[in-house]
Amino acid sequence: MRKALESDWQAISGVVMAAFGNVQGQEIADLITDLLEDPSAYPLLSLVATTNDRVVGYILFTSTQIKHSRQIVTSRNKGVKSLILTNDIWDSEMSRSKI
Repeated sequence: MRKALESDWQAISGVVMAAFGNVQGQEIADLITDLLEDPSAYPLLSLVATTNDRVVGYILFTSTQIKHSRQIVTSRNKGVKSLILTNDIWDSEMSRSKI
């Protein structure tokens, strides 16, 4: 597990598409792009899981604020909102590794 780099985007997109299919995967990839470019999502943490230098999983933690009526609820210090993406590459690679 390491911080995601800009150069990882193609591999991250591939993981997303494999996990969610062409239609929903594209929507999620677009959402990830929007969150990475949105200053209100900061601070954020973008991580990739790798095996043999290949990206096989992705997770993105962002700051979130939900406005409801007159009350504001924030995710800071109240739990973590996350999206975890993995695919069959991870499963097949992990089954071969000796942990």
